[in-house]
Amino acid sequence: MRKITYITLLVMVAWVVLYVSGCGCYKIKPAKEPAPVPVKQAAPMDSSTVVYPCDGCGVLKVQKTMPAEVQLNKEFDYYITVTNLTGKYLSQIEITDYLADNFKFVSADPQAKLDGKMLEWVMPKLNPNESQKIKVTGVATSAEAIKQCAVAKYKMPACATTKVVESKLALTKTASPQVMACDNIEIKYTVTNNGSGPTTNVVITETLPDGLMANGAKTVKVPVGTLTPGQSKTFAVIAKADKTGKFSGKAMAQADGDLKSESAVTETIVNKPVLVIEKLGKETQYFGRDVTYDITVSNTGDAVARNTVIEDMIPAGEKFISASMSGAAQAGKVVWNLGDMQPGAKKAVSVTYTGVKIGEVSSKATAMADCATAVSAAAMTNVKGIPAILLEVIDEVDPVEVEQQTKYRIVVTNQGSAPSTNIAITATLEDSMQYIASAGPTTATVAGADVKFAPLASLAAGGKATWVVTVKAVKEGDVRFKAVMASDNRERPVTETESTYFYK
Repeated sequence: MRKITYITLLVMVAWVVLYVSGCGCYKIKPAKEPAPVPVKQAAPMDSSTVVYPCDGCGVLKVQKTMPAEVQLNKEFDYYITVTNLTGKYLSQIEITDYLADNFKFVSADPQAKLDGKMLEWVMPKLNPNESQKIKVTGVATSAEAIKQCAVAKYKMPACATTKVVESKLALTKTASPQVMACDNIEIKYTVTNNGSGPTTNVVITETLPDGLMANGAKTVKVPVGTLTPGQSKTFAVIAKADKTGKFSGKAMAQADGDLKSESAVTETIVNKPVLVIEKLGKETQYFGRDVTYDITVSNTGDAVARNTVIEDMIPAGEKFISASMSGAAQAGKVVWNLGDMQPGAKKAVSVTYTGVKIGEVSSKATAMADCATAVSAAAMTNVKGIPAILLEVIDEVDPVEVEQQTKYRIVVTNQGSAPSTNIAITATLEDSMQYIASAGPTTATVAGADVKFAPLASLAAGGKATWVVTVKAVKEGDVRFKAVMASDNRERPVTETESTYFYK
C-alpha cells in the first residue's frame, strides 16, 4: 500500500510540472497518506516565473511561489515577487491573482482588493531593479489541488526631466541706532538669493528721510548684479544728518522676473549738544579803571557737550587782570576748560580787564565743544577819560613894597586822561591892589576888580596853561589874590587864592 502511494505522488508531481511548464498555473493536491519524514527539512515550495514581454527581452518579472503541499483547513502563505528588470522606472503595475474555488482568502500584505475570486494589487511605481514582494494568506477548503494563476500589466513611460528652479530675493537693512550729529550713520544692506536659480539684475534702492543725505543725495541706489542660489552680498553706505531727531526708513531690492523684497524699518536717533553763550559787562567805564565781564554758557541740546571750552579775546585797549575758575591768559585770549556739560547744564565764569585806551572797546567770547556749533557773544564798553584839572596861583614877589609891582601866575594843569574844554579863568583883586596888565593863552577884560579871561577851548590830558596878572601894591596889609576856574567838565567852579604881604 505504501509503495503505491509513493508512485502515485511521483506521478502527480510530474503531472504538475508538465502542466505548469505549459500554462504557468499551479495545481496542488494534498496527499491523503503523507509519508513520514525521517529528517526535518524545509517545506518544499513550488515556484513559477513569468518574464514580460518575453524571456529574451525582460521588462517585468513575476515570480509566484507556493508550498508544494498544505494541510486541509489550515492557513498557509504563498508569495508573489514582482521585479523591474530595466534601468527605467515602471508605473501602474497591476497584479491580478485568480483564486481557485477551493481556496479561501484570509489576508494579504500589502493589502489587496478582493473582487470575487480575484486579488488585485496596483503598484504605482517600481524603480530600476526594484522588487516588491506580496504575501497572501489563505486556507484550502477541500482536498483537491489548488490551481491559481497570477498575471501582470504595466506601463513603461517615456519620461524626460526638466529641472525647475525658483529665484528668490530677501533684503535686510541695518543702521546705526544712535549717533551724534557730527558722526557718520552707517547703513548696511544685505541681499540674499534663497532660491534654487540665479537672480539677475538685482538693484537696491532707498529714499532717505528728510534730514539725511548719502554722498550728497537723498536716494541710495546700489547695483548688485547677479546672485547665484544661496549667495548673499552686503553693501555699506555712509549717511550724514543735517539736523537732530529720529530718522526711520526701509529699502527695496528688485530683480528680473518682477522679484521684490522690502526690508524692515530701521530707526536712527541723532543727538547734538547745543551751546548758548551770554556775556555781560559795564557799558561805560573810566580810563584806568577795572571792568568785569560775566560769561555764561548753557547746553540746551540733547547730548553731552564734551570738552567744552570758552575763549575770550583780550580786546585791544584793555589789559588782562584776572579770571575766575582757573581761566588763563594765553596768546591774546583768556581760556577756560570746562570739561563735559550734560544736557541742561550751565556754567558761569568772569574776567576782569583794565581800560588803557579811551573809546569803545568790543569784547568777544566764544564757546566750543565736540560736535557742537561754536557760539559767540560780545559786550561793548565805552572807556571814558577823566579830565582832572589842577589850579595853582603863585605870586612871584612876596612881600611887596607899596607902590611896587608883583605878578600872579595862574597855572592850570590837566592831570587826567581826557581833554578839559572851555576853561574860563576869572581873577579878583582886593582894594589894596591895582590892575596893571595881563597875559596868557586867552585875552582878558577888566571890569572893576575882576579880570576875566576868555575861555580856553581845550586843554589836553597832561597839558598846562598859564595866565599872568600884574598888579601894583597901593595899600599896606595882608592881601589875597583870588582866581576862579570854570570848565565843561566841572559842575562847580574851582577857587584858589594866594596871600601876599604889602608893606611900606
